[in-house]
Amino acid sequence: MAYADVIRQIPACERLLVVGIRSIGTTLSAVAAAGARTHGTSAQRITVRPQGHPYNRTAEFTPEEMAAVSRAVSMDASFIVVDEGPGLSGSSFLAVAEALERAGAPTEKIMLVSAHEPNMNALCAENAARRWQRFHCIPVASEVRRPADAVDFVGGGQWRSRVFASESEWPDAWISFERLKYLSSSGHGKRRFFKFAGLGHYGDVVFEREKEVAAAGFGPMPRMESDGFISYSWMDGRPLAATDLSPTISARLAEYCIFRQRVFAVELSELDALQQMAEHNLHELGLDMPVELRLEHPVIADGKMQPHEWLLSVDGKLLKTDSGSHGDDHFFPGPTDIAWDLAGAIVEWQMNDQQTMEFLNLYHRASGDNASARIDGFIKAYAVFRLAYCLMAANAMTGSDEQPRLQQAAATYRNILTRMQACILSAAV
Repeated sequence: MAYADVIRQIPACERLLVVGIRSIGTTLSAVAAAGARTHGTSAQRITVRPQGHPYNRTAEFTPEEMAAVSRAVSMDASFIVVDEGPGLSGSSFLAVAEALERAGAPTEKIMLVSAHEPNMNALCAENAARRWQRFHCIPVASEVRRPADAVDFVGGGQWRSRVFASESEWPDAWISFERLKYLSSSGHGKRRFFKFAGLGHYGDVVFEREKEVAAAGFGPMPRMESDGFISYSWMDGRPLAATDLSPTISARLAEYCIFRQRVFAVELSELDALQQMAEHNLHELGLDMPVELRLEHPVIADGKMQPHEWLLSVDGKLLKTDSGSHGDDHFFPGPTDIAWDLAGAIVEWQMNDQQTMEFLNLYHRASGDNASARIDGFIKAYAVFRLAYCLMAANAMTGSDEQPRLQQAAATYRNILTRMQACILSAAV
């Protein structure tokens, strides 16, 4: 969105040629061109990929690209070179800008649209500072676009300080992958919690799911905000822990899974990719056991059944938070069988055999779906995916306070799988 607004920083021009540097610049240049058109500028766009050593890139236009540049020159257009960065050298930006010069574009009409203002003297390209100063550089706005009332940042795991009594209670988090989260000011009535859900149709589907969850009484009612955010009334209460598990909570978990099975059903014919990835993870982690994932009731799963994702409000309501996106984002499982959430509840709430049987019976009686015959495969898959995720996260967060939390969580999942492996071996003897 910052690149969409860059036209506001460009001296008034009627015509513009946008040149994106592949690959990230492909998307950013498309957004910049679209933003220019919405402000009345006639904008055309090409993309190029500079070649050569990373510190000494060169750029050459194809005949079609050269024709586009020549037309722009003949119409007295301005030129913007669009990419993220610059990186260590700045040579990709410089290669494209100098290629435009060679093609006849006036130097004063060539602008470099970058993610930040570079330290020209630190760039590694040959004569980088002198070359860079010849062009006008326009760094896009770095401030996060968010609703005006979203003022107090609580992303990156900081939300935990607002809901847990001490850091010793904090759940693990790969904070680099957390969505942006904010609170409204405490001085303007009841506080609201803001979460980035996604721009356009990406955020719309999350919003609609969470509305369905709230309407059924399982979660807080969301409100659509600007800039891809959703907000909720800040609720007083406490997140739950596995030690809170009771027959009442088990019944609530079963009711929630039944609700998702009925309301978020999808068409899905197989789980081949999920099956292959589960087998791969088990093999790579030295866990020699079979896994079978049977698809009977495909859904958009919740994907986050951990106890701390459930809030006990001061008026006694048990509400599911963050229910709209995790079952259909960039991570596995994607659309899958409802048994994924059943397995998630069993694993995360540390249910023993008796509690597991009672939980599955509650679900079976109300839904008509007997998941007992397929649940073991999903418990294995869920646990090994979480184990692999936590190990990757711990490695990425080496040296941080998050690393031991993630390692402890990984050990918990590994213990579950090790016990299952031991049972298999015992049964085979």
